[in-house]
Amino acid sequence: MNEQELLDQIDTINIWERSGERAPHKPLLVLLTLSKYQKSGSRLLDFPSIKEELKILLKEFGPYRKNYHPEYPFWYLKTDGFWEVQHPEIIKYRKGKPEPLFSEFNTPEFKAGFNTSFFNEFQNDPSLLVKVAQRILSTHFPGTIHEDICLSLGLNLEAQPTLKTSRDPNFRLQVLKAYRFECAICGYNLRLANTPVGLEAAHIKWYQAGGACEVTNGLALCATHHKLFDRGAFTIDKNFNLKYSEWLNGEFGILGQHSLGDNLKVRVPFNKELVPNQESLAWHREQVFQP
Repeated sequence: MNEQELLDQIDTINIWERSGERAPHKPLLVLLTLSKYQKSGSRLLDFPSIKEELKILLKEFGPYRKNYHPEYPFWYLKTDGFWEVQHPEIIKYRKGKPEPLFSEFNTPEFKAGFNTSFFNEFQNDPSLLVKVAQRILSTHFPGTIHEDICLSLGLNLEAQPTLKTSRDPNFRLQVLKAYRFECAICGYNLRLANTPVGLEAAHIKWYQAGGACEVTNGLALCATHHKLFDRGAFTIDKNFNLKYSEWLNGEFGILGQHSLGDNLKVRVPFNKELVPNQESLAWHREQVFQP
């Protein structure tokens, strides 16, 4: 199997889906495993040793849930062709379901990891590991949080340039024009001569989750508010009021004089046909916001 075939197989990871609900379990497990390999780890990982790390990643970079289940990807990633569970024939299963008993996950003998072919390729060519990690990041997460994920994992991607995904090149200009070249949250509008600096077009529903490159799925945000928005530090209700996460604290400083109180209005385009659509806002509230 050559490099392109390996990358193509990574692209076919089957992600659980239901009405636009985010399920980053498999991508985060793959990234966690790659970070272990980069530190010269063994091919197979036992679930108890990574359970808490994966749970923290799901809390940090997945949608808010009352309960998190890091065990699911550890088992179900085997259906994607490159993940191997050790000795599945001796595992005790839940009655009537193709899943191991929860008690099985907590034994050190319950191990899984990339198959031998993939692992050997990573050993022979460390740059391939970086390419796989970049492919996972660019496919499943917005660029604003790639660095945060890598820092949490201790994953080093400096060996390769960041992969770009194909999207509408006019999206940024159309969004910034609709918002009068000002941040929709704090009004930031700094320019260098006539060129906006640090002002970005954010997707409300992530491009990686199927969000359209349309103005009604966009917000003009300064770089800091863009990152905060993609991390779920704040969201926007159906009346275009700001709602901040209860976990957010500190000061905005030069980014605005407003407090962290809710019900502060977001700046929206004068053209009513360009205001954020309610479907995208609802998706962000349900799949990204950290209440």
